[in-house]
Parts: sequence; structure tokens; C-alpha cells
Amino acid sequence: MRNQTGTKINSMNAADLVGRTVANSHGAAFQVRGLELDVGTGTIVIELRELDDDGQPMPGTEVGIASLNGWQVY
Repeated sequence: MRNQTGTKINSMNAADLVGRTVANSHGAAFQVRGLELDVGTGTIVIELRELDDDGQPMPGTEVGIASLNGWQVY
């Protein structure tokens, strides 16, 4: 679903994900660091950084995913 401000994820604009915490089906928590366009595939890559036990982003744990299907957004 698209509108003037970007792609919506449920009732949230994709850009509003930046800085939010997301958790996968295994309960691992990540902070959304940014969104990037993969021009080769035309998809948006969601850049994540894993959080430590205190909820702080851990350097060196960056990963990019194409979908938050099955993830929880906090």
C-alpha cells in the first residue's frame, strides 16, 4: 500500500521504522538503522543492528533484510 509519504507497513510508514526495535520469531531484538534501495533488485533493504541485553545496539552486528514478515515492531 503506497501513499505520498512512502510505503506503509500495516499502519506505519516505512520511514517511521528507523530507530524502532524489531524482534524476529526467535525473540532476537534489533534496532532498525536505516532503509536502503537495492537498485539491482528494486527492493528496499531494512538495515538492522542487533541489541545487547541492555537494549543497546552492538557494533559489528549489522544485517540487511528485505521483509519484516513474521517480525514484531515495537
